[in-house]
Amino acid sequence: MSSLFSMLTSAASSMSVFENAMAVTQNNVSNASTAGYADQVATFEALPFNQGDGSIGGVQAGPTQSTRDQFAEQSVRDASTQLGSYQQQVTSLTTLQSYFDISGTTGVPAALSSLYSAFSTWSTNPTNTSSQQNVLTQAQGLASAFNTTASNLSKTTTNATNQIGSLVDQVNTLVGQLKGYNAQIEQGDKHDPGLDASVYSTLQNLSQLVNITTTTQPDGSYSVMLGTGTMLLAGTTQNALSVSSSVPSSAVNSLGPPDVSIVDSHGSNVTDNVTGGEVGGLLYVRNQVLPSIQGDGSQNGSLNQMAKSFADQVNSLLGYPLFTYDQTNATNTAGSLAVNPDFTIGDLPTARVTALTGTDLTSPFSITAGTNSGLNLEVDGKTLPTITLSSSDTNASQVASDLNSQFSSLGIGAQASVNAEGGLVLSTTNTGSNGSIAILSGTANATLGLASTTPTYSNDSSGVALALANLVNDAGTGQATTLTGSTLGAAVSIT
Repeated sequence: MSSLFSMLTSAASSMSVFENAMAVTQNNVSNASTAGYADQVATFEALPFNQGDGSIGGVQAGPTQSTRDQFAEQSVRDASTQLGSYQQQVTSLTTLQSYFDISGTTGVPAALSSLYSAFSTWSTNPTNTSSQQNVLTQAQGLASAFNTTASNLSKTTTNATNQIGSLVDQVNTLVGQLKGYNAQIEQGDKHDPGLDASVYSTLQNLSQLVNITTTTQPDGSYSVMLGTGTMLLAGTTQNALSVSSSVPSSAVNSLGPPDVSIVDSHGSNVTDNVTGGEVGGLLYVRNQVLPSIQGDGSQNGSLNQMAKSFADQVNSLLGYPLFTYDQTNATNTAGSLAVNPDFTIGDLPTARVTALTGTDLTSPFSITAGTNSGLNLEVDGKTLPTITLSSSDTNASQVASDLNSQFSSLGIGAQASVNAEGGLVLSTTNTGSNGSIAILSGTANATLGLASTTPTYSNDSSGVALALANLVNDAGTGQATTLTGSTLGAAVSIT
């Protein structure tokens, strides 16, 4: 009778084992489309058989095993982090790309093209009022294009800052969900397949936002770190993140927008630990790409540099400022670029000044070091360093000899002489379209009779206009004709 009972007991145990196996299979089928779910496998353990001690043998259910591969899971999360970063960069940089139309049909490229065309048309007839007015009109259009681009960049920066805050909120929400799952695990739901799926689905979503590493604790709970240096979750203790703006330590001024930083609940700056995911990709655009174009506390920005370089070149060639901009904030050049309200078509030159004749000098006269020894010139559109005259110069001829000696040693294309009336004559030796000379403010001007000079104009009345039109092809003027954003993944050219 005991033998029959043992057989029945063994059969009942086996049925229970197979029932458990069926339950595992059914659970796998039911969760086939559940996000984060990994198939489970039922295991069987043989029971000892020994007639001597009454062990009846048979089989019992072993622990249910998961097919989840932790190495593969981390690899997937790492790939997801990279994908999230690159997708975010593509989205953000596509917006930037639209501001710099490489086809040249809109924005700054189109405005530059129109102004160059206006310069070219004006050069064919420098005294034509219609052509002169078109130069001013197109100059205003270029200033507006720079203003609009600067404004768009500023809005993009603000939007990126706000979006980083939104993404960080999502990170905190997901980590908070994991905190709740850890609490369930610590209460005994360690092997619940649904809970396990929720954990890994949440980790997957989190990895799209930031780069994380995870470890499983002995009690089955999960610890999550931001990168390898900042603990976001340990058991049921969460380290929440927040966003703040701070001026970079390398800043030389605080004129531009400060960097965006990620700070943990202890007040520590953990930005350097965010190297991937959507947050990392957006931080890269916000803190590196945008400042390189619009400027920040440590750099002027390529757009501002281009606006300043072009405006300075045009103003120098015209001899009177056509463009004005904020001189106190180098990161606001493009945003503040404007046509000088005092500039009229009458200020557009119809000829180039190639020589200047000073008034007659009383001889002898005295040059005193530090008092009236400094002469400042602009030759061929370039401002020269201050030329210091020798105190031994007591007449116009000696000054001319002194200046010619310095012109020669400095490699300056200028010449000094004295006319029949005893006046000092300064002229450019450049006969090209960009040849010109101008007296700038200096302490020697009055002494040398240069405070009031008589200009000599070239016969080529279209020289200035031609020089302006040729800026489009002039690589030697220092003009930034190309704005290249290597960080955009492609050159963004303005030509």
